[in-house]
Order: sequence, then C-alpha cells, then structure tokens
Amino acid sequence: DNLLIWSSVGWKVYFHYNDKWQTFGTRADQSSTIIFPDEGMVYVRRGEQLTLSFSGLVPQSIQSYLPGPGKKFLMSNPFPITMPLSELIDTDNNWIKSNNLNEADQIATWSGSSWVTYYTNLNDEWININTGQIDDHELLAAEAFFIFRSSDIGNGVAQGYNKIDIPEE
Repeated sequence: DNLLIWSSVGWKVYFHYNDKWQTFGTRADQSSTIIFPDEGMVYVRRGEQLTLSFSGLVPQSIQSYLPGPGKKFLMSNPFPITMPLSELIDTDNNWIKSNNLNEADQIATWSGSSWVTYYTNLNDEWININTGQIDDHELLAAEAFFIFRSSDIGNGVAQGYNKIDIPEE
C-alpha cells in the first residue's frame, strides 16, 4: 500500500514496511509525519479491501491554506459533510475570478478516471471547464482536490489562509 502526499514539488510516497511508515530515500520512521486537516492525500491499496476509520472533533470553522501565485496545493474538504465549491472556497478574498479560465484560479477534482477543473467567473459562478456549464460541484467529506493559483501576481493573490465556516442547517 502507498500513501501519497502532495508537496510543493510533487508527490511524496509513503509505505508501511517493518512495522513503520517509510518514504523512498530514507528508512527512518515517518510515523510522526503530520497530515493537516486541509491537506489532501491519496491512499493506494494493493491488497484486500481495507476499512479506514478516522476520529476527532467536527470543527465549526477552519483556516484553509492557499498557495501563492503560480503554485498548486492538494487539499481536502476538511468537514465531515458534502459541501459545494461555493461554500468551501471563499472567492471574495485572495481569489482570482475571471471569465477567461487561463486568468482565473482553478480547482481540480478527480472523477475516478480524470481530473475535472473548475473556475469562478465574474458572476461568482463555478464553471466546469470540461462542459463549459455552471457547476457548483459538491465535494464529499474529506475528498481531495487541487487548487491551481493564477500566476498573475498583479491581481493581489498571495499565499495565505482563508477562513471557512461550516454551513448551519
């Protein structure tokens, strides 16, 4: 089995061997590596079916990391509920919206066979790049997705954190 974590330069692959988590390039125990709640990960199971259980408290709000201009980051829906992009990504602060997808910040989700990319237009609508249609895609609890930041530093985009509140029922 492998656990893949996105770093600023690519995937870091962890595997469990000799009763400890290791990564390529070192045999040192990596069990104390912290995976933050907003970080995404990919678990590749090579054996029989496995059930994973996670425990903890449900946050009422979190801060999500946004990489700097021209950077990307794999994060996850940190809430234990399905949330649409419009509730999960604060596009009012530190986010580039545009009617031109090449100028906008983007989100990419894995469909099971390919990445599906979304951006926010100037009307605050999430657009599915594959279909060209308005699509406020819903992310499952803990579902991982990429954030691709525009490389246009003239728009005030900066590395930072945005606060996300859990929606009230």
